[in-house]
Amino acid sequence: MIESKPVELSPKYKHKTNKVVGYIKMKLLDNLEKKTTTEQAKTNIDTKASATTDGANNYNDLKDHQAVVIQDKSKTSEILPWVHIAISNAKRLLLDVHHSTGIDYLQRYLDECCYKFNKRYFESIFDREIIAVVASNWKTKVQTIG
Repeated sequence: MIESKPVELSPKYKHKTNKVVGYIKMKLLDNLEKKTTTEQAKTNIDTKASATTDGANNYNDLKDHQAVVIQDKSKTSEILPWVHIAISNAKRLLLDVHHSTGIDYLQRYLDECCYKFNKRYFESIFDREIIAVVASNWKTKVQTIG
């Protein structure tokens, strides 16, 4: 899943995409059944956000989201450019750095890829530490309350 926001194209940069990327998240799924993908979408996508999909049947139940389905399959790389970039980055990480990956640690490799992609927004180590402390405290409080 990739967060992106539309931007106006500059005449100077016509070759650039019309979306600016935010954060990415990759989750290893047991299967691609409609129930599984819908559950992941409901868990990870804000209901106010629109979800752009490639038109696969397993996304048909996204009723809480404004789903934009791409009908022309040849235009998927134009409409979902950051998805293709993230997948390419993950492939390169797995092929170049982690030569023999097993299913046992695949989610951790994907987490590493997401971390490397998302860390470009962190200004310094201090910012990363603050976010890590806040996230760990939040998880602890949620676990003790729930």
